[in-house]
Amino acid sequence: MRKILTIIIPSYNMEKYLSNAINSLIIKKELFEKIEILVVNDGSTDNTLNIANKFQNNYPNTIFVINKKNGNYGSCINEGLRQAKGYFIKILDADDTFIKNTFEQYVKSLCELLESNNVPDMIITDSQIIDENGKITKHLTHKEISNRIIDISKERLGLFSKLTHHSITYKLEVLKEMNYIQKEKLSYTDQEWVSLPFLNLKKYYYMPLTLYSYLVGRVGQTMEPKTLIKQANNRLEVKKHMIEFYSNEKDKYDKENTEIVFNLIINLIEPLYFEYILKYNGLLSIKEITNFDQYLSSRYKEFYLELEKCRMKFFNILYIKKFREDSCSVVFKLIQKIYFINNRGFR
Repeated sequence: MRKILTIIIPSYNMEKYLSNAINSLIIKKELFEKIEILVVNDGSTDNTLNIANKFQNNYPNTIFVINKKNGNYGSCINEGLRQAKGYFIKILDADDTFIKNTFEQYVKSLCELLESNNVPDMIITDSQIIDENGKITKHLTHKEISNRIIDISKERLGLFSKLTHHSITYKLEVLKEMNYIQKEKLSYTDQEWVSLPFLNLKKYYYMPLTLYSYLVGRVGQTMEPKTLIKQANNRLEVKKHMIEFYSNEKDKYDKENTEIVFNLIINLIEPLYFEYILKYNGLLSIKEITNFDQYLSSRYKEFYLELEKCRMKFFNILYIKKFREDSCSVVFKLIQKIYFINNRGFR
């Protein structure tokens, strides 16, 4: 019998966290047997692989270890997708966990959806942020019509633009049909997971369940400011891959879907301009964002022109447009000064 759900766990040097991640998935036997867990070891140099193998030995019909050379996050997702056999697919980062009681209800609900013969392409659930001590610091819930299948429409952009990979489950066939693949050798490709598949989505379903616990504050985490600054150019490269995938594939899909994806990508690119031009100005190379901007101007004019409409929050200033006109002008220097006056001590 086909598994109802595949969970991919990308794992690189996660010996401290991996056991907690997998243990959070071990639920009642009749439900546990309905899922498959793919632990993708990305060339770890610590005890990650041994931990994963022990779980596989204990649960050989549910937990499967994929051992590969290091290729970063996207390569783990790509390999997991190649081997996935579940009807639905979801990602669990190795330093995060699912809430066990909620996970049981979630698997039951997936079974009920399949039995209804009206299966959505995407399922949205809620999540929470926790610290290293397990304290909940924030709840991430979606104010959406629950337990009803809803057609995709561009009016839902407000909801879709707030989604993270923690809240998304896809029907595997949606990804297979579009030959979805993530950029390898770079971090931050989770942004591709929350945008590009929308090209092939027709309907979604919201389960009001807080399922995912997202750990924030771990040393070395990719969302730390120091890491964000260090990896800024890599994040630009990920955006290039997203733009190129979209541009090469968009003619195959409905206009409504392409409009959603176009706007999702814009929403993911704009914060990088903001970081380079304002937030981390002086810590990031203006040359990098200038080169990226020229890349858009010469090859992907629709993205270039749309970004010109982006406004500086709170002050309603077209800051990207002003930056392009003359980043050394008195007007642009005033924009930077206004930002830093209102964000003293941010860094």
